[in-house]
Amino acid sequence: MVFYIILISPVLIAMAIWFALARFIHGKIPEKFAKTQTTFMIFSFIVLGLIPTYDIIITNILGAYYKDNLPKPFLSEKFEKPFSLYVENNILPYTQKEMKNYSEEFLLDWWIIDNIKINRLALKGDDGQIYIYYFDTNSDKFELLQTKAKKYDEANKRDKDARYKFDLIVANKENIGSDMHKEALEILNKERNSSWMAQDEFENIGKSLIKFKISNDISNFDYTIKKGEIKLGKFASKFIKIVKIEIIDNKTSKLVGYNQYIYRRGGYWLLPDVVYGDDALTPLYENYALRHTMFYSITNLYDRK
Repeated sequence: MVFYIILISPVLIAMAIWFALARFIHGKIPEKFAKTQTTFMIFSFIVLGLIPTYDIIITNILGAYYKDNLPKPFLSEKFEKPFSLYVENNILPYTQKEMKNYSEEFLLDWWIIDNIKINRLALKGDDGQIYIYYFDTNSDKFELLQTKAKKYDEANKRDKDARYKFDLIVANKENIGSDMHKEALEILNKERNSSWMAQDEFENIGKSLIKFKISNDISNFDYTIKKGEIKLGKFASKFIKIVKIEIIDNKTSKLVGYNQYIYRRGGYWLLPDVVYGDDALTPLYENYALRHTMFYSITNLYDRK
């Protein structure tokens, strides 16, 4: 708020002088100057009324400016075969718990969702070490995992098909409560439970097969994702934070993907964030170039630091 007061201090000083002068010469000025005085008073009250919303105004002006002047997001690579991925978060390195969760998410979840297989995932931890997660392909269970993955994929497709047919039926309100509605609901519940069971079987086996090792040698990894903060001026950094994500093809060192997110720091003066305080980060402008891709889970993390 100090920055804002300094910014509008000339207006505040002019207002103070005007009000002092107006009281001193009250009733002694011509009518045409009295109208000017009234106009200035109205303007003054508007300015004073804007002071509590100073951070809303500045934040949105800065956000809109950087949104229009930063590089445009893009993703030029098509990931159609199994690959290895190294992720380096230079804003908030991953904890042991986060790395465990990410290894399961990327090695298991995306196997099904996009039919894209990451065969190795390397994450830089908060201890400075690089943790490489991979499947134990020598285990007898690995072949079973592939069978369970196929079963889960088929069950998931049946679940989606049942949901689609159910939604078509209930879209017509006259069908609600009918035998057709009840039958569709029964099928939906059956397929949903089947999908959940298949998912549990797949994930339980998959989690038991995920191993890790510590190694700083990532020379043979296919892609690297680097997440960092775009440095702003002292004034702008008080209100917003911009995170950039770069996807690099390690074989060619070429940038094949780029995205950024503009966050508002903390809560507004009129609406403070009671949970995280000044450390809170709220998306102000998001670019969706990477949405619906496997990289979105990394790019949309809210780093509070």
